[in-house]
Amino acid sequence: DPIIRRLSEEGERFGKYCQSLFPHGVEINPIRVTKKKNDAVVKDKLHIEGEEFVGDRVALTRRALLGEDESDIQRVTLFEGAVTNGNFYVQPDILDKIVHLPQHNENQYDTNGEYSTDHRIELRVIEVKSKSWDSRQSIDSKMWNANKKSIKANHLPNLLDVAFQTLVVRRAFPNFRVTSWLMMPDKAKVWKAPSSDKRIKTDPPPTVADTQSLIKESVAVLLNVDELVEKALATNVTYPGSENGNTFQRVVEKWAQDMNGEDLSNDKFKHFPIGANCGSCEYRLIDDDIDKNSGFDVCWSKTTGLSKEELRSHPLVIDLFDTPKRTINNLISQKKYFLSNLEASDLQPQNEKNKKNSRVNIESPGEKISGSQRQWYQVLTA
Repeated sequence: DPIIRRLSEEGERFGKYCQSLFPHGVEINPIRVTKKKNDAVVKDKLHIEGEEFVGDRVALTRRALLGEDESDIQRVTLFEGAVTNGNFYVQPDILDKIVHLPQHNENQYDTNGEYSTDHRIELRVIEVKSKSWDSRQSIDSKMWNANKKSIKANHLPNLLDVAFQTLVVRRAFPNFRVTSWLMMPDKAKVWKAPSSDKRIKTDPPPTVADTQSLIKESVAVLLNVDELVEKALATNVTYPGSENGNTFQRVVEKWAQDMNGEDLSNDKFKHFPIGANCGSCEYRLIDDDIDKNSGFDVCWSKTTGLSKEELRSHPLVIDLFDTPKRTINNLISQKKYFLSNLEASDLQPQNEKNKKNSRVNIESPGEKISGSQRQWYQVLTA
């Protein structure tokens, strides 16, 4: 889909733009490094020598963040670093390790009177999103529902994304104070060409204040979403086939255990709850390359018994224009998976089904086309 491809490209461009606001940052990219006889040739900015593959993203990320001593580097910023814990794997857009100097705040000392490294070393998990934000609005008004009882639905996917990353990074680096951030385009700002005489030094790394200054002058905004992430992790979630009373944290743990500890050919995986929600599945392929597999094909093939070729060759009911989820789910329950399976009566509103001559007619000139007529036209032309 060219529109989806364009949105993806714009998202990548904004991601690179955000990286430029951390000029000292290092992209985690495993490469081979070599060492000559008299001098070392190091190519990865992490100053790792020797003739070898320097390891995978996880090893490089951990080595860069921890170093010889967890607190020996004041500022480390990584792009596309990778973190694992048990069956979990995340690759945050930006990881920003900051060592804060003691402020003699009583809350920063443990029960023995020692300065707490949990408060001194902060590791920011920054998720870059191309969804726009308006800094003239507050987080409370835009992301929270009334009295902060729940998160607004339009922001929930992005917050669950950063919440999962935060969960994994916390478990992997328990001695760090892990905080959660979203970085988005700010439509309240107007882009200005950067001043040529204003340069940020990268050695030593810039301070947090330097970075904040760069972001302030950019068209991006950096939002702390710690409170929202805590709510997301502790809130019960529902999804097709879910059980009541499970928090997001418990759900992802169960998924990871199932996917990593069981044979996917096992009976417990033979039924995937499909429905109207599949219309927005990001793992669906609609291209002509039938050799490629997708998660969407797996779910629908195992549930319906249809082949990947059949699913790709005919429009599905989930593609029906402006149709209530309840209607689509009802059609799927009747095993009407394709638009070609539908009859005109399937698309009529319930209050019209008993009316005389209520059959959908798209060939009536001069009449304003109704929603059901538009849907039937889509069926006939599919």
